[in-house]
Amino acid sequence: MKRNLLLIFFALMACIGMTNMASASELAVVSVYPSSINVPAPGNTFQVNITIANVVNETGVHGGVFGWDLSLSWNGSVLSVAKDEFGDWMVVEGPFLKSLVPPGKTLFLFSPPTPYCIADISCAFLQKKEAFGSGTLVSITFNATAVGNTEIRIGNLTLEDYPGNNIPCTVVNGTVAVIPEFPASMTIPLFLIATTITAVMAKIAWSRRRREHIDFF
Repeated sequence: MKRNLLLIFFALMACIGMTNMASASELAVVSVYPSSINVPAPGNTFQVNITIANVVNETGVHGGVFGWDLSLSWNGSVLSVAKDEFGDWMVVEGPFLKSLVPPGKTLFLFSPPTPYCIADISCAFLQKKEAFGSGTLVSITFNATAVGNTEIRIGNLTLEDYPGNNIPCTVVNGTVAVIPEFPASMTIPLFLIATTITAVMAKIAWSRRRREHIDFF
């Protein structure tokens, strides 16, 4: 009897463990993409996407994404949000919520960027709809303003289904490195220096071999 109870106990524990593993594997992920960016020099612009992946329906817990809300921060001495030719901030809603068939109408809002952050970016359906799977939430174009490194951090993240249930998720931040520009005027002098060093090393090696040959005889 005790043996049967022990077997039942361990079977229950195994089921609980498998359930926890499944829940962890099904956790949605919101990421900065690409996760690592090298910008060749200050003055360049580049795009960063905030993506979402692995949104699944957990019956009785939550549905798909009805709306989302987040903030972004970075080192303002290295990056700034770019503007287009009309003077509008280049912060654009991604296709994740609009990817439904038939598509739904959405409301996309963001607070004006400061040198160091966008305090709030949000988007939600204007009718009863939910999105599943993976896609891009928002795309931001940055200017590289100075040499340096910065992290792009996602903060204050909220994902909700239509009834307002919270959707658990993990966050993956990104990094940007703005590399110093190599002056073209330095190319020829460095080439000449490298050529001279190579010639000197070759001459030393030749002299050493000649000396060893003479000593042998």
